[in-house]
Amino acid sequence: MPFDFALLRFTEDENIAERVYWYLCDGDLSEGDRVLAPVGSHNRLQLARVEKVLRAEEKGAPYQISLLKRVTAKYGARRIPLSFAKNCRELGGIRYGEKFFTRYNVFLRSDFPTDREDVKLLRNYGVNVFVDLREESERKEEESEISPIQCPLSGDPQCDYRELAESEGTQRALVELAAAQGCALFGCGAGKDRTGVIAAILLLLAGASDERVKDDFCLSYRAVGETRREVRERKLSSFFDAIGMRGGIEGYLADIGVGANTVIRLKQKLR
Repeated sequence: MPFDFALLRFTEDENIAERVYWYLCDGDLSEGDRVLAPVGSHNRLQLARVEKVLRAEEKGAPYQISLLKRVTAKYGARRIPLSFAKNCRELGGIRYGEKFFTRYNVFLRSDFPTDREDVKLLRNYGVNVFVDLREESERKEEESEISPIQCPLSGDPQCDYRELAESEGTQRALVELAAAQGCALFGCGAGKDRTGVIAAILLLLAGASDERVKDDFCLSYRAVGETRREVRERKLSSFFDAIGMRGGIEGYLADIGVGANTVIRLKQKLR
């Protein structure tokens, strides 16, 4: 059976910039592509450029296969293409610090999936925990494909993001996401406000900047359309201000009652 290999040069780490490394890949890469791949004993994701691609049998492999790591994703590839859920994407692949990126296959944010085929695709992707942020009135009786963990948050479009963050539903959702084994999806009706607040908390814990969190938040505009963009961006900025007044996201979460163990586990998962 042939294997696909990619020779990578890591472009943002001066400690290894002069070296190249072989990785396993999925066969859809070309020379010059930018990818994210794990580096070092910590396996944090870094940005690299593909210098060469190769397909070979094990006996012709450029390096011992059992010692090779695998390319995680093409740079910027975060959207999960589903048939009915239009706003599903990875929280992996977002930069934090100078050279690292959040991990893939840990958390997905989405408009909550209810179609059987979409759920099947998500399970094949590795999702085994579904956290439902919708209120009871938004759910339908025929939605029995998943048996999600229900952490309802207010769907009122006038609701302030700080109110959402400090609600019982958000605190429970964070606990469930911290405890999840494998990949977890969380979502609401459209995957914008309630989902966006929890995504913001997770990304800030991972070390992403306010600006990068905002960039992720704004991707929902393209996915599902938006008529209240300026209002939502003002609410997000106000939420960031509230976090800043508490000394950062960890201080904010401590003040609203989220346990230290939950914070530590969430931070470690994405990093």
